[in-house]
Amino acid sequence: RGLQFAGTSALARKSTLQPDELPTFAIWKKQYDSVIRENHLEEIESEEGAQLIIEEWYYDPRNISHADTVDPLSLYLSLQENPDERIQIALDEMMETIPWSKG
Repeated sequence: RGLQFAGTSALARKSTLQPDELPTFAIWKKQYDSVIRENHLEEIESEEGAQLIIEEWYYDPRNISHADTVDPLSLYLSLQENPDERIQIALDEMMETIPWSKG
């Protein structure tokens, strides 16, 4: 299985948020080195010249979601403290589509 979209890249797929220029992916922290090596990726310190962003997760997000994005609850939790109002609106929009989140 391939990498899953995370962060605002995943949120853009689940709401009307416009995606960031650089796609963001989530990988299990234990697989970071092998993913970098297998995909011939080079780690850089700055976003300048970057082609993507990789988030290291403490668990394998592919065990929870088999879609091309991380699961909605993990996505919500990863972005809930983001101060950007657009992201907060998009998170609310996404959560409204999930049947178990309706009260």
